[in-house]
Amino acid sequence: MENKEENVLTPSQLTFIIIASIIGVSVLNLPRSAIKSAKQDGWIAVLIGSIYPIYMIVIANYMRKKHPKEDILDLNKNIYGKFFGNIFNLVFILFFFIIGTDVAAGISNAIRIYIVNFLGVWNILTLLFLVSAYAVYSGTKALGRLNEILFYITFLVYLVPFFSIQKSHISNMQPIFGAGVQNILKGIKETTTAYSGIEILFIVYPFVDENVSIKKIAFKSVAFISIIYTLFTLITILYLGVDAALKFLWPLVTVTESIEIPIINSFRYIFLSLWTMTMIKCITVHYYLVTYGFSKIFTKVSRKNWVLLFYPVMVIVSSLYGNPAKRRTFLDMIFPPYAAYNIIFVSITAILIALGKGDKREK
Repeated sequence: MENKEENVLTPSQLTFIIIASIIGVSVLNLPRSAIKSAKQDGWIAVLIGSIYPIYMIVIANYMRKKHPKEDILDLNKNIYGKFFGNIFNLVFILFFFIIGTDVAAGISNAIRIYIVNFLGVWNILTLLFLVSAYAVYSGTKALGRLNEILFYITFLVYLVPFFSIQKSHISNMQPIFGAGVQNILKGIKETTTAYSGIEILFIVYPFVDENVSIKKIAFKSVAFISIIYTLFTLITILYLGVDAALKFLWPLVTVTESIEIPIINSFRYIFLSLWTMTMIKCITVHYYLVTYGFSKIFTKVSRKNWVLLFYPVMVIVSSLYGNPAKRRTFLDMIFPPYAAYNIIFVSITAILIALGKGDKREK
């Protein structure tokens, strides 16, 4: 197992890791999910959905204050005992496994549909996870540096859709609150899962110096993400309109097609190429969390060996999601109850910590 003191993340690296963990391929479909329920007020549902990661940050920050050197995997074994603690740890880690394979499957579909339709899903997934496995195998510091470098290289991807604002129509988002409170609430249920990945904070906080405020870092990260999510949804509504947006599988990609640059035939390819690099960050972070988690549960196998063991597993499972429609149906069925479970589980654990249950290992 790696020594946490040898793998201290800088504040900026933690920021970029949190952003990479949350922003997945679902953002391409996020505007459609929000508009489907909340209509022209979909952007409001996206913004309010950030309550979920904010709550998780508050709980993680409390746990860190009480036990700065122990992550939630350690605390679960202290509180619930080794047997039940490891069962809860498996359930918790499985969430990251689903996110990582889902992102890989999603970006693979997008690449095959829009960029290289002559490549098979196995070719794309094998390459995606090969790059990720190399970074994960290198350790926590390498993970931090990778996310830091790729964030700056791919930052343009967050700005690209804004170039289409000159072709938007303000009437497409009127009347504001016209969808009704009930529909906005339905939209929040759809958008909350887009913030999944904030749970990473419960595992990585021991990797940050105790004098660093993870709450401040996490709030800044979520603020950046919620602004990007909200503006992406708002721009989609302004450019396409509610009815047109629902006709596209990934409306955000359609928005980028409105950008016209001399010589460049379609700006969509540039956007998706940059987005693929962004998704590699997301896949890598969750790949790391899975292998790190398993090394804490099954201590006789090192994290690096788990990296090698999970490589074919991640590739195979990612290929099983099928086409975008099947993948979306599966995720709509899995993520909402999983997010609810995570909220309940970390809340109960925090209460038990407040009662002193995490102060010593239960026999």
